[in-house]
Amino acid sequence: MHDTTYTLANGKKYSVADHTFSETDLFLREKHGETFPGLTDLTSTFDLINHSIELNLEVKTGSYNLQRFTSLLFEQLSHYQPAGDIIISSFSFDLLEYLRRHLETFDLRYAFIFHSKDAFNTVPSGVSERFDLLHPHFRLLFDSPELFRTDTPIRCWTVNDQTVMKRVAQCIPELPIEAVMTDNLAEINTFTTLFE
Repeated sequence: MHDTTYTLANGKKYSVADHTFSETDLFLREKHGETFPGLTDLTSTFDLINHSIELNLEVKTGSYNLQRFTSLLFEQLSHYQPAGDIIISSFSFDLLEYLRRHLETFDLRYAFIFHSKDAFNTVPSGVSERFDLLHPHFRLLFDSPELFRTDTPIRCWTVNDQTVMKRVAQCIPELPIEAVMTDNLAEINTFTTLFE
């Protein structure tokens, strides 16, 4: 799921955490109609990728039972046995630290997602040194490049425009950009050539 809540026609909020997988799947099918392909659970996703690619799991902040969530995630990861091919990412460095402590038996990597200089600067130095990756909004590469004078690899988001992608590619000699996230799969071949 990308969103933790959805606004209903009557203005009320539909909270994903307060509903079952089946209820949320049905809700989204009704909301989006035939264009909605259906939800995929984590077990099915792990079965599909089977260690063939890296998977980024963004953990949302919100009003849900974090202890229960972590227990369920622990169970799923126990079956999958990650081999450095799972990234746990979040906008909350506190959440990343909590998960790191409770999932330490697994070979995972952790990425901090942020959209502003202030969000990055609030991270305590001892915590920021434990990030395996940084996931900044792409604008920060242009507006605040001094944030990234480290060896921590960068995977910026979400670049859907070719002009912006060219600007990001031009930053590579100066910044440790490892990947770019995009929703524009139609341009993926064009984007790839910019980084060769």
